[in-house]
Amino acid sequence: QKRNLFLFIKECIHNVAKHAQADQAHMSFISKGANLVFSVRDDGNGFDLKQSSQGHGMSSLKKRAEDLKAKIRIETDLGQGALVELSMKLP
Repeated sequence: QKRNLFLFIKECIHNVAKHAQADQAHMSFISKGANLVFSVRDDGNGFDLKQSSQGHGMSSLKKRAEDLKAKIRIETDLGQGALVELSMKLP
């Protein structure tokens, strides 16, 4: 689980740095009892979730969330930045 969580976070940061063209990005970790919520939000160019991409980033995030038995929420639109949030139970 540690590896999947680390690689999930790394992929999020990589996506902001490489693709978002953001001026600002905010990352947070919130622990609520036995739950962990990780989120990263940027004010970058956003993207269309319905459009397939050439890379493996989004599918990798979804697969890692599945492996962690976590919920993933992605909110974005062209020109509107992006939010990626992972909610999971801690072991």
